[in-house]
Amino acid sequence: MNKHFILSCLAAATGLLAAPAWAQSADLNDWAKLGDALVSASSATLSTAFSDEAPASGTGALDYLAFEPALGLAYDSLGAGDTFDGSALQHSFIAAAMTTVSFSWSLSTTGFDAGFADRAFVVVDGSVLALGTVAANPVGGSFSHTFASTGNHALAFGVVDVGDVVGVSTLTVSGLTVSAVPEPMSVVLLLAGLSALGGMARRKAGQATR
Repeated sequence: MNKHFILSCLAAATGLLAAPAWAQSADLNDWAKLGDALVSASSATLSTAFSDEAPASGTGALDYLAFEPALGLAYDSLGAGDTFDGSALQHSFIAAAMTTVSFSWSLSTTGFDAGFADRAFVVVDGSVLALGTVAANPVGGSFSHTFASTGNHALAFGVVDVGDVVGVSTLTVSGLTVSAVPEPMSVVLLLAGLSALGGMARRKAGQATR
């Protein structure tokens, strides 16, 4: 087998192993913005501020009648008739099985009322997951999800006003990471390349001892 061909296969396989299956999603600038979303490459700030509440991005939060459909959700998927408006980031992508997405989050509000506690959420492939609920003091944590299958996926996260529109609640997301396992064919190519190079080395060693 040609040495240069083997080396090319090995380099290609190594590159596939090193490159995450969903590398472009780690840059939040690639995500679609809904409502008040102020975004940098590695962090995002989303709020429930309407256009008359000085939204950070200059664009106010969306009314729930437009917000839920924009996320691909059915009516009242984000609440039980108590959602007023919200902002979010969303992204669609192709990922390999066992790709894991993780980020840190914090949630705060300028007008806490236990009876109208605004919420942060995540939507994974159309399923809504609770992320956090505002409290008198800022709350936070981390989120991680591993996709079980290879294929088309969608992820979104955001914050919604609950019960009223008094005060502004803000969700901040940072440290987004995407870790992917290599596709099986990448592993096969890598092992084949290493095996072939090992065989060539053994043949050269045998020739040198003759």
